[in-house]
Amino acid sequence: MQATAEQTKTRIGNNGQQQVLDNVSLICYSSSRMARLLKDTMEAIRNRLVHDAARLEEISKQMGELSRSYNLYVDLLRERESHENSAQKLIGLLGPDQYFNAMTTDETVTIVDKIEEAPGAATLRQELSLWEAVKQFLRFVPEARIREILEFFKLVGIEATRQAVESSIRAHPKTFRVIKRGREKFVSLKGGMG
Repeated sequence: MQATAEQTKTRIGNNGQQQVLDNVSLICYSSSRMARLLKDTMEAIRNRLVHDAARLEEISKQMGELSRSYNLYVDLLRERESHENSAQKLIGLLGPDQYFNAMTTDETVTIVDKIEEAPGAATLRQELSLWEAVKQFLRFVPEARIREILEFFKLVGIEATRQAVESSIRAHPKTFRVIKRGREKFVSLKGGMG
């Protein structure tokens, strides 16, 4: 039996209506699902912002509490580095023999116990430039004549000529002050250089 044209139209019409209903249903379901997804996402973002803001407040408070200790620690690191640098320069200035003498005559044993002599006195002496040796010597006297500097260098085993010392002083005008009194030149460190 053949379906009449009207029956076919009705069937197609019913199928078309069903498709429209299915599409509307899908759109409604998708819209509802999308609305729920967007709402949940917005709520999750808001909750995360609340969490972040609260945590930022806690962190700021903790940082405030720790900042004094942290800054003190940083200051102590810098001071320690300064003293280590000073000790190494002085060991270089003294040289192996005078450094050994300083260690053996130190009744407190502080030099042996507290100074880490990583490179060794001989190496530190080799690394110490002449101008740096003059600077280290001048840390301990208000001023000195060139011949007094040379006498000290002789005592600690640094070989240098008068011309070499004068040249190293002239080469570092920001470090040394030279004052001439009569025929003598007096050398000192410029302010705050010790």
